[in-house]
Amino acid sequence: MVRMKNFNQIVRIDGKNCFVEVLDSAFAIEKVQINFISYDDKTNKQVAMIPFYLDFSDFFVLETDVLSGKIAALVDLEKKKGNKYPSHIYMQQGGVSAANLKKRGQERADGMSLSRQFKIIPGNKYPFMVQGEQGKGEENPQGLIVSRYGAKPDDRVMVPMQGDDLKKFVMMTSAKIRAYMTAQYVYVYQEQFQQKKKEEEEKQAKYRKS
Repeated sequence: MVRMKNFNQIVRIDGKNCFVEVLDSAFAIEKVQINFISYDDKTNKQVAMIPFYLDFSDFFVLETDVLSGKIAALVDLEKKKGNKYPSHIYMQQGGVSAANLKKRGQERADGMSLSRQFKIIPGNKYPFMVQGEQGKGEENPQGLIVSRYGAKPDDRVMVPMQGDDLKKFVMMTSAKIRAYMTAQYVYVYQEQFQQKKKEEEEKQAKYRKS
């Protein structure tokens, strides 16, 4: 797929006929948008696109776990089990309820909710496989969309990463989040800052006259 520059793109990691990108498009609601995309390299057409939205706070936790070595240690522990298909060592769930799909005119044929999962799994040739999945789900009493597709999602995109790739993935994103939060803080409190500055200048003027 031809790589086009996306103004909202923070970081992109490519695999074979697939990539994962992080966008700042949902920063206004304090979420990171992570898109998992696969494509046909012969036709250059998109095969699957799985968007996942992660809260800022959850992304900061992921960053800490990656940079502290926790994620790498969990991968090593999982690999030592010797399972042919290792289990995920990190997972977040999300999705869209059946009611909201209906409002959008995007109802599933089975009438179920749409479940999405963001996972990190031990790889074979690469240390990490960063994976997005989506398929049928069900809304639980707490409002969380729980997967009901078992091991057979409608779509799955797996992007292999080296250790440095995963670090770039979290560090570039967290840097952008922090910059955004700083800018918002300054914007929101700009009026208060200006008022405090004015009050301080008036105090200093009175002090100099006395």
